[in-house]
Amino acid sequence: MHDGRMWHRVAQSPLVGAASRRRVMYVPIIAGKYEPKQADSPTPFYLRFLHLVK
Repeated sequence: MHDGRMWHRVAQSPLVGAASRRRVMYVPIIAGKYEPKQADSPTPFYLRFLHLVK
């Protein structure tokens, strides 16, 4: 598990190119009643900034 708010060190990968990419798996923490998405559900706030990420 990783908490991005904590200071941490990341070693340089010995691999290069696409093989050197780090993989991240996000696990949502559900707090409250389960509410599945519908076709007319609003876009989550953070997805509005995907165009800024390379």
